[in-house]
Amino acid sequence: MFQKFIKIVGLSIILLVSQISINQVSAAESNDQELDLDKLQSGEQLEKDGFTVKYYSNEEAAKKIAEDNGVSKESVLKELKGDKNSSQKARTSATVNATATGKCATGAVAFSRTLDVTSSYKPKLHIWTELCENSSGQYVIKSIIKISIDRNYNGISKGFNGDATAKALNSGKTLFYEVQGDFYNNESTTAGTSVGLNTAAASVNFNVSQTSNFYHYLYQQDNIRLFD
Repeated sequence: MFQKFIKIVGLSIILLVSQISINQVSAAESNDQELDLDKLQSGEQLEKDGFTVKYYSNEEAAKKIAEDNGVSKESVLKELKGDKNSSQKARTSATVNATATGKCATGAVAFSRTLDVTSSYKPKLHIWTELCENSSGQYVIKSIIKISIDRNYNGISKGFNGDATAKALNSGKTLFYEVQGDFYNNESTTAGTSVGLNTAAASVNFNVSQTSNFYHYLYQQDNIRLFD
C-alpha cells in the first residue's frame, strides 16, 4: 500500500512539473508573438511584454498628451498634423490597415508602460509613434512623435523632474525607452526641453515647480520587439 501511495505521489509530481513546463513554454511563445499592428483600429489596444499598444486619432492623442504634459491641446494638435507631409504619404482615414508599401497610419500609436516608482505609486509612460509600412508590409516605427507621462495613479499625482528617452531601433522593429529622475509630492509638472521629436530617437525633459518635497527616485529602461 505504501509503495502504491509513493507511485501515485510521484506520478502527480511528474504531471505537475510537466504542466508547469507547458505553461512556461506557452508564456514564452506568447511573448515571442509578433504584433499584428496592421489590423489595429482606432480605440483598440494590444498587450505585449508589459506594454499596452493603442491607436489614437490625432485629436484623441492631442487631448491625452496635453493633459499629461501640461500644455494646450491646440499646440499639440498642430504638431501632430504638421509633422506629416501628406503630399508624400498615402493615408488611411480610420484604421491602420493598409496594403501599399510605404503607407503611413493616420494619427498616433501609443506604446505605454507602467513606471514602477513604488508599490503604491505607478504612473504610466506613453511613447507616441508614427507607424509606416516597410518593404515587407510590416508596420514599423518611423518616428517618435511625442513622449508623455500620466502621473495620475489611483487618485494620486506626483511631480516629476527628470528625463524620458525613446528610440526606434532595428529598422523600427524594436522600441527602447529609458526614464530617469525624481518624483515629488504634490508638485506641478511641465514638459520642458524636447530633443529629436519626429525622428527615430527623442527625449523630453520634465520640470517640477519646486524640488523641496522629495518622494522617490526612479530609473527604468526596457524595450519591446514588434517583429523579428
